[in-house]
Amino acid sequence: MNYVFLDIDGVLNSRRWHSSHYRLGGLKPYPLDQFDPDAVKRLNTITDTGAKIVVTSSWRTDNNLINILKEVGITGDIIGVTEVNEKTRGEQIEDWLKYNTSGKFKYVILDDESDFLTSQKPHLVRTTFEQGLLDYHVELALNILQ
Repeated sequence: MNYVFLDIDGVLNSRRWHSSHYRLGGLKPYPLDQFDPDAVKRLNTITDTGAKIVVTSSWRTDNNLINILKEVGITGDIIGVTEVNEKTRGEQIEDWLKYNTSGKFKYVILDDESDFLTSQKPHLVRTTFEQGLLDYHVELALNILQ
């Protein structure tokens, strides 16, 4: 089994996208207007491999999150969220893996932050809030999941 630990801000949206989107008059209502369609397609390329999505973003507290993600076009299976607590994002991912996996698995972390454990660095594809998820990030993620 493969997993994608997904942040949203800085991955599925970016300053670059927000600037162009709002300049064009952003046609979708909030919160649907917060997602870059190109970044969503890039995420779908990763999850088309069968990788399951676990949301790590602060958006995970929104009770309507799965519906929002499906409505913006995410096609991958969203199987859960990391626990909301005082731990770092890396520790939250470590806990999720400990309690939700068995056997052989691979994972990738898509995030613009860096608060991860040293052991997780080889699994991190670090985006930026300036640019979001780009084609070369997809290639990195696919290589990690192979």
